[in-house]
Amino acid sequence: MRVSYVASQTSGLLKFADLNQVPASTAPYSQSRTPYPVWKSVQSFENLGFTNYQSLQTELSRRFRAGLFFQASYTLAKELGNAGNAAASDFPPEAPFGAVPIDRFNTRLDRGNFGASRRHRFVLTGIFPLPVGKGRSFGTRLHGLLQTVAGGWDLSTVTLLQSGPYQTPMMSANLDRSNTNLAGRTSLSRPDRIADGNLTDPTPDHYYDFMAFAPPSVGAGRFGNAGEGILVAPGTIAVAAGLSKTFAVTERVRLRMEGTFTNLPNHPNFYQPVVNISNPSAFGKLTKVQSAENCGNRSGQIGVRVEF
Repeated sequence: MRVSYVASQTSGLLKFADLNQVPASTAPYSQSRTPYPVWKSVQSFENLGFTNYQSLQTELSRRFRAGLFFQASYTLAKELGNAGNAAASDFPPEAPFGAVPIDRFNTRLDRGNFGASRRHRFVLTGIFPLPVGKGRSFGTRLHGLLQTVAGGWDLSTVTLLQSGPYQTPMMSANLDRSNTNLAGRTSLSRPDRIADGNLTDPTPDHYYDFMAFAPPSVGAGRFGNAGEGILVAPGTIAVAAGLSKTFAVTERVRLRMEGTFTNLPNHPNFYQPVVNISNPSAFGKLTKVQSAENCGNRSGQIGVRVEF
């Protein structure tokens, strides 16, 4: 068994920033108040981004007699920073240019959980020789057709269990009350957070609490206070399994038959829902399923391979 602690921090990551932004205020936006009035926006790459990753990783592997083997790993992780993108599914710096800062004068407003990070992740891989057939616990005297049909099969699995990605509530830019021309700066607008937003008993039609968010009041002169990555989307349960057997045709030629199946229990792994409160009919509803990491609809295939 191996246990390790991993920590890393990166600063100075590039982000777009509009140097023509004005500070949030109650005064209506006017281009005449910008630093460069003759320009609509002045986009610049700035070293404003940072990330901080910490995780506890455990791994256990064991090989038993008769070919039984398994390896299990569990990771408890947390990645915070302001270099991400509320709508992204990549890790920085793989996605080097995150969303335009909501406020270049206070980049801590973009600090939060990265969308692609997962708090919990468990992976199990294993090979289990079925105990029937020659050289195994039962049916050691099998031969001919019985041995061919029932003996010498191996069962394998790759099982993934993980918590969901993080999401950030959003709203239409015309509901922003900061008077900073947020729509013109192509920055994502966030609402106020009144309650948690995550439900203890979510359903596909009501996964997040719509009433937990609201636009800032008219005349507030500030950005919405909902943080980055405060909503936790559905997790993933993906059990892949295989059944295989190798036949000796000659001393040098072997025939391998195998059948493999993904998402064996056909568990519905839902894709993250809409989080724009300006679309109340779709907000927090699970309508699509994931497809990555063998977690889509159950599928199977049977193959024959000649090894020599």
